[in-house]
Amino acid sequence: PENSKVLIYNIARYLCEISIMVSYLFIESKPSVVAVASLLYAIEYSDTAPELHDVYEAFMENISQATNICTDDSDVQEVYTILKRECPTISMDEFEVDELCDEMSDFGIGNASPSCVSKAA
Repeated sequence: PENSKVLIYNIARYLCEISIMVSYLFIESKPSVVAVASLLYAIEYSDTAPELHDVYEAFMENISQATNICTDDSDVQEVYTILKRECPTISMDEFEVDELCDEMSDFGIGNASPSCVSKAA
């Protein structure tokens, strides 16, 4: 489960970062909507949804209550569809989970990403 969280976090972060290259997402979509859609895609892509279904449901409910963004909202689904179209496959080589876990513990969560060109010191 810890590796699953790391993988989902990094895939979602990657999707959020590359979303700025899609003009519609960058200009028309709220960052919070892109973040929620990225999480949805990351959870689906990481293939951990079956084992963490209850956790997923509770997490999405918490997101909905905290942000007023429902995963079924048309804007979230539209961004989700765009992300799936623009990133139909993600190279899992970019997401070496053990390496990412080490980076996150060495530097603190959030300092390194597969799409970063430099690492924080």
